[in-house]
Amino acid sequence: MGACSHVNDRLSTPERSHRSTDDWFLGNACSENFTSSLHIVRYTIFKRDLDFLTSTSGQTIEHRGTKNMTKNRSIPLSLPALAVITGSFLSGAMLSISLITVPFLLDTNTQPAHMVRQWTRLYHYGHILLPSLSIITCLLYIYTAIGKRGSSKVPPRYWTSHLTAGAVTVLMVPFTLIFMAPTNNALFQIDEETKSPGGEMAASLDNVQALVRLWTKMHAIRSLFPLYGAVVGMKGLSNERYA
Repeated sequence: MGACSHVNDRLSTPERSHRSTDDWFLGNACSENFTSSLHIVRYTIFKRDLDFLTSTSGQTIEHRGTKNMTKNRSIPLSLPALAVITGSFLSGAMLSISLITVPFLLDTNTQPAHMVRQWTRLYHYGHILLPSLSIITCLLYIYTAIGKRGSSKVPPRYWTSHLTAGAVTVLMVPFTLIFMAPTNNALFQIDEETKSPGGEMAASLDNVQALVRLWTKMHAIRSLFPLYGAVVGMKGLSNERYA
């Protein structure tokens, strides 16, 4: 009863509205004539378990929030995979021209004017699609590299591999301007001669075929740039996934 009186005295003070949860629980337990010792033990165990659950729940929520924030800031796996796919498709489409289309033209054409005309149309349609696809692939690699560079958990060798893949893929554009432009201009000049009214073609079939074969070899070399970029991008993607 001494303990109950002490608690009740504390509850009757002007500071009663500011009493703690412990004082309220003990005061009610004593006033209702419960066994004080048993309730104190039960309350202590309950309070301890409640504090433990509260702290654990808070840590779990904080951990999940941090995990979700990290996940949202990361680059989706589909984006670098899409860059690898577009680079592989670009290389395959370019190689098919050198390995299938041009050999077919060389075997079936007997007139130099017709040969040049077919090559110019092939170049026209390829020029519409292939450089644009090369630039899109490069931008996908660069965007992936920038996103991974902003994450402190990604080692530099992972995002630099995507940056390298993008640079190698777009190298086909300066390669065309530096090494293939003279051959392209020569074939375009022959095609212009055939279009002029009453114009005579100075180039023979052998000369035209030699120029087309030279262009085919350089085009095959140019096709390896996006293929090598796809290999580098795939290597960086696989290393990051299994790290």
